[in-house]
Amino acid sequence: MARSISNFVNGELVPAMSGATLDITNPATGEVYLTSPLSGAEDVDRAYQAAATAFETWRDTTPSQRQQAMLKFADAIEARADEVVATESENTGKPLALTMSEELPPMAIAAVTLSVRLPGSTVVTFRLKGENFSATPDQIFWMFSIS
Repeated sequence: MARSISNFVNGELVPAMSGATLDITNPATGEVYLTSPLSGAEDVDRAYQAAATAFETWRDTTPSQRQQAMLKFADAIEARADEVVATESENTGKPLALTMSEELPPMAIAAVTLSVRLPGSTVVTFRLKGENFSATPDQIFWMFSIS
């Protein structure tokens, strides 16, 4: 039986406003493993309004508070790394080891990068799943420009 997910808007799990859903198929098996909301323009508008409202308080946070929030996000990715990798592997059909090496480091780098302002000579190094990863701002730009 396929799992079901919802949109996450304004701190709540919600279906698409139209009620429409989409079956997600594992390309390696051809089996439907997930049912997702099929979101439309009204769902985007609802999410945008929630984000605009949240920004009213977020904009007043200090850089330190923002950094702590993003580092907490990076910690959450690391804490649930096996689950994140399994889900992405199921979605793409890629082997777990390949997904772990290709997908997880950029996610963590993005969270860490968003938490600090990087001068050109800075190298961000962090530990994830027992391995060290490092990237310069140029490498980070390159990774996200090709993805």
